[in-house]
Amino acid sequence: MIVNEFPDRLAEAVKLSGDANLWVLSANSMHETSHVAHASHQSVFSHLVVRGLTGEADVNPVDGAVDLAEFTSFVCGGVRDWMSCRN
Repeated sequence: MIVNEFPDRLAEAVKLSGDANLWVLSANSMHETSHVAHASHQSVFSHLVVRGLTGEADVNPVDGAVDLAEFTSFVCGGVRDWMSCRN
């Protein structure tokens, strides 16, 4: 069985950096897979990242800037919503 160790190695590298301001959002954790949205020809995660970074995540308040909380909520919530529609 092939296991993608990248998520664990990424988490370890972030921890070893010692940078309290370094924040990483990854498409999946160990033993998880990323999902493809065939309509957009890309992963659901990357589709939502692009949409979030182009301003759709700017919600509270709408101020022309996307902060980390807005971005995380938009991407994670979007993936969760997409997955619930698939089940």
